[in-house]
Amino acid sequence: MGLSYCTVSRALNGHPMVKAETRERILHEMEAIGFRPNPFARSLRGQGRGLIGICVVGVNAPILSTKIFYLQKFLREHNLRGLLEIAEDTPESELRVIEDFARIRTEGIVLIYSCLPAANTRDSFTKIPFVHVDPQDMQQVPSVALDRPKAMTLLFDHLLELGHRRFALMGVSRKDRWRGPALEQRAREVGLDPDRCFEEVPKFTKDSSISQGRALVEDYLRRGDDPATAFIALDDVTAIGVIEGIRRLGYRVPEDFSVTGFDHLEIGQELTPSLTTIEQESQEMMDAVGELLLKEISDRRSAPGLHRVEPRIVLGQSTGPTRTHRLPALT
Repeated sequence: MGLSYCTVSRALNGHPMVKAETRERILHEMEAIGFRPNPFARSLRGQGRGLIGICVVGVNAPILSTKIFYLQKFLREHNLRGLLEIAEDTPESELRVIEDFARIRTEGIVLIYSCLPAANTRDSFTKIPFVHVDPQDMQQVPSVALDRPKAMTLLFDHLLELGHRRFALMGVSRKDRWRGPALEQRAREVGLDPDRCFEEVPKFTKDSSISQGRALVEDYLRRGDDPATAFIALDDVTAIGVIEGIRRLGYRVPEDFSVTGFDHLEIGQELTPSLTTIEQESQEMMDAVGELLLKEISDRRSAPGLHRVEPRIVLGQSTGPTRTHRLPALT
């Protein structure tokens, strides 16, 4: 390559004096010959191992695999490696994973869907740089999250423009701080009473599934003869089940009911009708996570805060103008 050992070493260890094009050239040559730096050799020289602990709470969200893919891609591009651990949905389980990461001396930690309260987070990270991704508890720690309040407003406004004034929340709770308050606020802004325009249809299991979405809507539609005209589902998987349930009962989408999802999964776009949904911009989100983590690693004195990622509504065939005719009675 015509470069000194010192230059190569500095490039691999992220030295600021090495030009970006030089570093890219070195990484390209390493890839060509199949060379991989030994993280344990780095630790013997008193440096970090180049390992980043990734702790995920639960694995029931299909969009999660996409987010982890882009995070791993970012880490590889910066000569780092991710070590993935899955925690149960309890603070105790999550703290055990964090302790394991600390024991093997990871250089940083990424927490995805963390359920830790702010106090636990501050106590657990006195030395290790960390970043939260979509934390359940919005807190003043380094975090990156989709702007879900804006996402819900985008869906609501779209349905409102189509003439809908009553909405069934399929698996979505008005108590969900990321979604409920935004819906209620927007309803009030347009002159609607949230208690009258929203009906909650709660999940009966934690995990999302097509079968659950189908069961939720079938039970809802059998309970009354004047249902809402639009269904706002927790995610695309639930929305697909809702559409299937509507069809099983002899109704049509979007002629009789409109349905929205969340996540912009490929399967939702391949169906007929295709889903109106929210794109989470997963690559942009995980690039922001990686950049924030690198900043935390280099300077722990940086001010913590929440970086919000802008959502995007994807219009599909599952939403249409509100019906003007009365639905036939179920038999």
